[in-house]
Amino acid sequence: MTIVECFEKGAIENMISTLTSRPDKLIFIGKESQMGDTLEVYKNFLEKQEYNTFVDTRDIDKNNLADIVRVLTELVESEEELIIDVTGGEDVVLLAVGMVYQKYRDTYPIKLQKFNLKNGKIIDCDGDDEVSFDGAFSLSVKDLISLYGGEVVPETPQPAEYVSSFDINNLWKIVCDDPKRWNKSVSYLREFEAHAEKKEREERQKNMTKEEREEDNKKREGAPSFKMEYSLNIDELSRTIVDYDEKFKEYCYIIRRLLLEDMVENFSFDGKVFSYKYKDQLIRRCLNKSGDVLEMKTYFEARDLIENKKNFYSDCYMSVHIDWDGVVHKVDDEIKDTRNEIDVILMRGIVPVFISCKNGKVEEDELYKLNTVAEKFGGENARKVLIATDFKRDNEGSEIAFKQRCKDMNIIFIEDAQELTDEEWRKMMLNIIKNPLACIRKEDRAILT
Repeated sequence: MTIVECFEKGAIENMISTLTSRPDKLIFIGKESQMGDTLEVYKNFLEKQEYNTFVDTRDIDKNNLADIVRVLTELVESEEELIIDVTGGEDVVLLAVGMVYQKYRDTYPIKLQKFNLKNGKIIDCDGDDEVSFDGAFSLSVKDLISLYGGEVVPETPQPAEYVSSFDINNLWKIVCDDPKRWNKSVSYLREFEAHAEKKEREERQKNMTKEEREEDNKKREGAPSFKMEYSLNIDELSRTIVDYDEKFKEYCYIIRRLLLEDMVENFSFDGKVFSYKYKDQLIRRCLNKSGDVLEMKTYFEARDLIENKKNFYSDCYMSVHIDWDGVVHKVDDEIKDTRNEIDVILMRGIVPVFISCKNGKVEEDELYKLNTVAEKFGGENARKVLIATDFKRDNEGSEIAFKQRCKDMNIIFIEDAQELTDEEWRKMMLNIIKNPLACIRKEDRAILT
């Protein structure tokens, strides 16, 4: 089987028929100068995925109908079983495809098909009720990024399938009570515990050589898990931390809330030292930064979403670090990597959803970063979502302008996520795919439509 693709900018449009059908040969028709670097990405991807597909090209003048017809005719006459995918392609190219098909359909085994990018299924375009792949196709998040020439690095450990969202929802309740206070108290919690970690490291390294200390520091930097147990000497902290009294009040607040939710264990305080242990790595991870709970909440809402007894999203990934060119360089290399982090990426078949989570002030450049990364690694088919808590702007005009920018970039903006009920979260995660407009607050629709 040979598949002919009308070369497009989007990797999904270019490769979906090949990924589903595993042809012997894939031939792109397009401008040779525009295909070179991209073809190498596709070849590398197919090789990694263990596809035995030979990739070739045919150069065409996209503005010369006769030239395109000539190239297509040569392919029809030389290939034994030919399928032309018309998912993408410019108007003149598609016109040429139609002309060649009409002329040769009765004399050569030529088929036309295209993909419905929303549901991942092939549409029969020649009326013979035959397609090269029957069913729905799904891409993983990692494969999506790789297909666009990037790489997920480093790979952040993902919650195991058996891990429940129960504790996350309890943490989320604390956030919802007062998002601003949550941000502040978690920041102070990290500051207090960082001092304790530093003191512990200094004690441990006291009798080490310089080389041993350097090696110990490297091990700590590369540790795959978070520190779970803490002993905080209040007298020492009060002498080293600026504005200690205010911060200590917030530190006590967050520790007390965590105790009430059974998220810390073995707690004790002898008047000088706070000692405790986090319940598990998931809880500790959620307290690494103030925004991590919103990110984790979003991830679990997507991962656990069921429709018709099946997972609605085929793949979910959080804290996705993307290397743009797929070539990871060392820190001391002259060439520096271009990287971005996306809080959550979801896949609904072959439809990607890029989500940025903000549990605090949202800067306008966040919209541009989200838009750039989503278009680079998801193409025109990508959904872009910004989820925020306690969204406030300086004035009404600034708020309207921000939301207008979201609309202009096709970014679904979910504000005040702390006010969403469980059912509203579920509907929102469904409507990101099914009906994006329904995600926008009713009072904003009139302004933005």
